[in-house]
Amino acid sequence: MASNIVKPEVEIPSTELPGLQKALSSVEALTAQLFPLREKVRTLEVKTKSDYMEIGQVLSETRNLRKQGAAYFSPFDLIVDRVRTFLRTKRQKHENACEEIEALCLPKMKAFEQVEIAAAKKEEKQINKKSENPVEVVPDIPPTPGYRRSTTYPVEVVDADKLLKVWERADGERKKYLRRFITIDIKEVAAEARKTKNPEKLMHMIPGIKCWKD
Repeated sequence: MASNIVKPEVEIPSTELPGLQKALSSVEALTAQLFPLREKVRTLEVKTKSDYMEIGQVLSETRNLRKQGAAYFSPFDLIVDRVRTFLRTKRQKHENACEEIEALCLPKMKAFEQVEIAAAKKEEKQINKKSENPVEVVPDIPPTPGYRRSTTYPVEVVDADKLLKVWERADGERKKYLRRFITIDIKEVAAEARKTKNPEKLMHMIPGIKCWKD
């Protein structure tokens, strides 16, 4: 007897936004109150204590209107964030599955390509030994829709001190060129600052930096 497999339904968060039109109208009314405040603060010169108090009142009113606007939008922000998080999670799950398969395919395809390229080079060398007209043997690698073979150029730093020494002795464009590949680890510098707790000492220990207490 065959059993029926029932897939669990995906619980999709509600996208309904009840009361949105009313909230938008209320925020529009709040925004309208900002226009005269903006014009007032543009022309107001703060030269006296009274002026300072007046512009401070404008600042307080503006911040209060901002809080009211945020309060109107807050319920909808929660709904939007919930939907965005749901979609992001589902999309990431799909992309992770795709990437997992790609990660299995690519190394095997690359290995096959390398074997075919080596075989083509070997055959080309053998043919050109006997022929006066050089020929090029193309690797027998079938095309794959959506995939283009690429050549990679792995790099490994084997002697960082050597790079620093050559940069130090260089000048002009050569020095500028090499400087692109020398990075200061600011996180490490910041960690040392927290450890040292002495800006003057740190600037002496590490030339070329600026440190201060904040």
